[in-house]
Amino acid sequence: MWRGDFAFEPHAAQYRGAAGDNAFHVHFAIQVVQGMDRAVFVETAEGLVTGSSLTIGSLVPHRLHPQDDVIIRWIEPTSVEGRILVARQTAPIMVGSAPFSHHSTPALDEAVRQAIGQVTAGPRSLASVASDIGISPHRLRQAARGALAGSLRRWTLWLKLCRAARSIAGGATLAQAAIDGDFADQAHLNRTMRAMFGITPGIFRSAAHGGIDRQPSGHGG
Repeated sequence: MWRGDFAFEPHAAQYRGAAGDNAFHVHFAIQVVQGMDRAVFVETAEGLVTGSSLTIGSLVPHRLHPQDDVIIRWIEPTSVEGRILVARQTAPIMVGSAPFSHHSTPALDEAVRQAIGQVTAGPRSLASVASDIGISPHRLRQAARGALAGSLRRWTLWLKLCRAARSIAGGATLAQAAIDGDFADQAHLNRTMRAMFGITPGIFRSAAHGGIDRQPSGHGG
């Protein structure tokens, strides 16, 4: 069962507690997992990776094996912390985590930086953001893919999921969280969280609130 504490920052989220069942999933964030009492095991398409601390790159499909006590940190690749991690990532999953102080922060493309600022402020269409910046949607998509190692649309979906997750952790109903995250409906939130976190919003709510929801593993919403 997932049971622990979530903390949310402007460009990252962190969880400390028990890690329960989760399906194979992929998300925009870089993920750092540290086992507090033993090594962690992460399953990928290429096989099993283990270590006391693992750094999982953005958009790498994976599944974390259940464990009693872990720290999991999700970092947006566009943040300063994220760009430092991207600069030092030499494999899809790296064992251990080097100090950040010896790495410079790569600069973001100016158009992408402006787009990130606009999308972070609230839900926006790609066309309207591109129009405000003064470039074509196609050129913005190309710049974003080069700077973010993924599409601006996927990054926007990640932001929506983060807003919904904060809402759930704050005590909102799942229906209200879907609205807060600007999802089409609760089912859309459910599909997105399962695809990006490997768990449903119901299980996330249970973990965030001390495991009090009585829902079967892998179900709920």
